[in-house]
Amino acid sequence: MKILDKFKQIDWQFYIKREVNFATEQFMHEGWIKFTKKTFKKPLLKRINYYTNGFAKIYISQAEKSLFKNYFKNLFVKNKLNQLYIKCINDCKKVESWLPKLSRIKYQTTSNFELVDLYSEMREKSKSLALSLIAPRLVSLALTELENPENKVQINTLQDKFSKLNEYRRILTSEKLYKLWLPLFEGIGKRNNLNLNEVLFLLPQEIIDLLNNRLDRQTTKKLCEKRLKSCIYIFIDGKVDVLVKKIKKYASDLPKDRISKSKKVLGNCASVGKVKAKARLIFKANDYQKIKSGDIAVTFMTQPEISKVIDKVSGIITDEGGILCHAAIIARENNIPCLTATQIATSILKDNDEVLLNATEGYFIKNQSNLL
Repeated sequence: MKILDKFKQIDWQFYIKREVNFATEQFMHEGWIKFTKKTFKKPLLKRINYYTNGFAKIYISQAEKSLFKNYFKNLFVKNKLNQLYIKCINDCKKVESWLPKLSRIKYQTTSNFELVDLYSEMREKSKSLALSLIAPRLVSLALTELENPENKVQINTLQDKFSKLNEYRRILTSEKLYKLWLPLFEGIGKRNNLNLNEVLFLLPQEIIDLLNNRLDRQTTKKLCEKRLKSCIYIFIDGKVDVLVKKIKKYASDLPKDRISKSKKVLGNCASVGKVKAKARLIFKANDYQKIKSGDIAVTFMTQPEISKVIDKVSGIITDEGGILCHAAIIARENNIPCLTATQIATSILKDNDEVLLNATEGYFIKNQSNLL
């Protein structure tokens, strides 16, 4: 069955909107496929990224999410989550020990043949982090559903471990690995008349073909420009397709964002408190510079850059995360209200929207003119 035929048969669910490129997504997807082949004896991962100007609305399979969540529940019942945690930590440490090699590369004197080998090695290292990237969120969801008075201490201990794993992995990828692999992508781009963003919107085999002179540079550049403007990236059980034509037609088959009809948008209280203030949308790291004193930061999930402006922030609202995510921890440390896992905050709020955030009771209300 062709991938586009499968696309129409899957129970897609809107997951989140975020700034993400092909490179980081493809490596993670390939790594998760490797894990599912070993664990479930077949490739399992269904994902759609609907891109507009570099930002993607991401859709996942509802049935698959339940399958993975139940797998981690079963690991808890069998008392094997700690083994998973140790494996993920070790996977991260192996990649971290490889980083010095990446930092010593001099791309100006590296041949195309050597770049292919280096890119392939980086691809494998990045794939090995897929379990560490995906597991913490699914484990957190599974444990939250399993919690009861009898296992609360055990579950809190595991939640804390996987929260720390997620933070360790985030720092490793976002602050170390990603910064070191950018010069590689920049080097590939300079040799082929592509800027960094254009290279990041090429699939792995396309990059290899480009370095081996099997792709026309001008045609590739035009393709990248189209993808950056708008495209649909489809990944179904290891097979990939990227649509740059008839995008609206296929996008119409996707579920709409889960916009709440209620004035109250619900989430999880990660740090208690209540505040009335203006929303400030954060989509990428340099957006934190927009924050003014008293603003409520609204984001998919917080990034390290928030620490530089946290004294200006009166509250935090995130699309995803739990009570042990980065946003929750930094909010509690600074005694400001924080609401996580709203799913739709970044979709329905805009800069300067007036917002009542009542984290204590687990909701926010937007656009109430009498709030400020």
